[in-house]
Amino acid sequence: MSTRKKKSQESVWVVQIYEEEAVERKKFETETEAVAWAANFAREVNTKAGSDFHDLTFLDLMNRYLDEVSIKTIKHPKNVMMVKFFSNALIEGTDHKKYPIMNVNLQDLCKQDFIGFRNTRSQEVGDGTFLRDWSRFHTAMSTAAGEWGWIHRNVMKGIRIPKEPSHRCRRVSPEEELSIRDYFIVAEVKSQTKTNYNLQVAMLFQIAIETALRFSEIISLKHDEVFLDDDYLFVAGTEPNAKKTTASIRSVPLTPLAKSIFKDALSYSWDETFIFNIPHRNFHRKFRKCLIDLGINDLHFHDCRHEATTRLARIYSVLELAKVIGHADIKSLLIYYQPTINELVSKMKSATT
Repeated sequence: MSTRKKKSQESVWVVQIYEEEAVERKKFETETEAVAWAANFAREVNTKAGSDFHDLTFLDLMNRYLDEVSIKTIKHPKNVMMVKFFSNALIEGTDHKKYPIMNVNLQDLCKQDFIGFRNTRSQEVGDGTFLRDWSRFHTAMSTAAGEWGWIHRNVMKGIRIPKEPSHRCRRVSPEEELSIRDYFIVAEVKSQTKTNYNLQVAMLFQIAIETALRFSEIISLKHDEVFLDDDYLFVAGTEPNAKKTTASIRSVPLTPLAKSIFKDALSYSWDETFIFNIPHRNFHRKFRKCLIDLGINDLHFHDCRHEATTRLARIYSVLELAKVIGHADIKSLLIYYQPTINELVSKMKSATT
């Protein structure tokens, strides 16, 4: 806020506010009026996102985000599930929405709606999961405020959220690897279904440990991207592996076991284009049930990438390993390279004897 005196005896108080490249300017005869208007304007700007659309809700905003932004990413199926969950979840034992923010009109959307979401969601899940959900909301809000012009500003800015949690260092033990694989093989024998979903889970799990491929990369592999005669596969940057970084588009050598598994998987011809056809939801549900039945705690499928990276580090140099894993930044290898102290001691003894 600033003042500017005229040549006459009168003075004019000029309030000029800059908000994300937009400028609001107004003149007042008295300082009291200027201060009151500026305070009220700031309060409104900091409270509401504002919108010129009367009949659009935050759910409409998120649905457009799914259709135009999320669909171009490999995490689109998870994003769809997230929005559906937040839209339909009810407070236990009631008919009240657990996340009312989804139905708030864009004209009324404010910081308190997101603060309420933060307080509820952060009590239900870990910091990592919460931050992933928050990031999707933030991207959608920023796009709506910028490119779409659906809202005047992203009111999520400035809200306190948890810090990024420490990276996981969980690996898959040899005993866990064997028991999980056997669990699904036995389940496949018992089920005798044409889908072979249990067998596919077993194969996906073992391939992840042998190659360090992400789940999304394995499930998206096509028949013509696995070259068994040349002992490697190619991770492409095309749908559904959209938005892959240059480092993620790579060729990955196959271990003898990985080659054998792919040979078996290709013989089943589950899908005309892709090697595997198990739906994401079926896979994750079966994998979680397996861990519960076996009493295996705190293990995620993505931990297979930790295990695979640590094993492959025994074979490749740092630069070679970065190429195989798909990291442009070598420092990122430290997230997945998690040797035990016993393994390091053993390597020291081997090198000094």
